Amino acid sequence: QYEQVMGKNPSEFAKTGQNPEFAGLVTGIETKEFPVENVTWIDAITFCNRLNESAGFSPDYEPGDNTMKWVGGNGYRLPTEAEWEFSCRAGTTTQFWSGSTRTALDRAGWIGNPRPKKVGSFEANPFGLFDVHGNVFEWVCDAWDDERHDRIEDGAAMDPVVHFGVDRLLRGGCLGSDTFSATAANRYVSFEGHPTRSFGFRVSLSVDAVKKAIGSK
Repeated sequence: QYEQVMGKNPSEFAKTGQNPEFAGLVTGIETKEFPVENVTWIDAITFCNRLNESAGFSPDYEPGDNTMKWVGGNGYRLPTEAEWEFSCRAGTTTQFWSGSTRTALDRAGWIGNPRPKKVGSFEANPFGLFDVHGNVFEWVCDAWDDERHDRIEDGAAMDPVVHFGVDRLLRGGCLGSDTFSATAANRYVSFEGHPTRSFGFRVSLSVDAVKKAIGSK
């Protein structure tokens, strides 16, 4: 889907990968249904904006000074950090939606391996979402803020979205992660313009936008 929308495939684990070491790990393997990786946060936001253009939704981001400026549209976007964790947990309170042991994680996600795996190879969580643990880290909307929790009083905000800053958060762990890094609560941060073979993303769409798209009240 990324290649169809953006006209290119940046993934290292693909026939077109620029590093022979990683491309060689998938020789003879069909990778079209692998998660896209080697993408920056800016790449992910740009993808969302392109989807919005084709679907007739207004974008959440537009180019600003040296970064993307949040404008609060109604279309496809990256989930906030709180939305991501809520969706990952799907009503559970264990380390992974599937439990708190490595055996439980192995039912739900792909870690400790040299290459990614086809999306949907493991069990879906109770919300029907695949690969929320492992495979690739997933960029979320929020910027990293060292003081965010000090500035938020108890009960002041359920979803304290941070839009400023160029260090962005990623969730879920990746193919090379250890067990702790793939937990539902683990947080990882990186510069928004930094791509690696372990960084990917998933998109979200608000309930109101979904209702509009299908003509439902």
